[in-house]
Amino acid sequence: MIETHDKGLARLLGIGTGRAAGGWRGSYGEGEQHESAGGRPGRPGCGEPEAVRVMTPRTGRMARICGIVTAGFAVLYGCALGLLAIGTFGLFGAERDPLSGVFLVPLGLPWNLFLENTPDALRPWLAAAAPLLNLLIIWLACRGLGRRAPT
Repeated sequence: MIETHDKGLARLLGIGTGRAAGGWRGSYGEGEQHESAGGRPGRPGCGEPEAVRVMTPRTGRMARICGIVTAGFAVLYGCALGLLAIGTFGLFGAERDPLSGVFLVPLGLPWNLFLENTPDALRPWLAAAAPLLNLLIIWLACRGLGRRAPT
């Protein structure tokens, strides 16, 4: 059992402040119990505090869709990087293709548009890493969506 002295935080997290003789210590006063634990019956609003549903990225329809979109984007990014490696280095007997990184361009937009003034040697590496910034933004948006309190 987790002990805490902050009753508001304990109720928000749904962990209570500990049990004393079957009742919630601190919820009804010292020594008081809920009627289900032999306390005073008929007292309105004296039920044991229910856990408040805290939204996490894995709950709710929007958060689930957001997680699927994030995973889908990550898979597309991995596939595009794989095709870039296969085409650039001629892996698995494939011919070397200078356009093998074309699938990274739409995944990295709009950040690819800002790479015009970078050195030529650095530009391919930055273009390959640009979709990571989009993936980070999507992930942070999903994380923020999951932390919203239910309405």
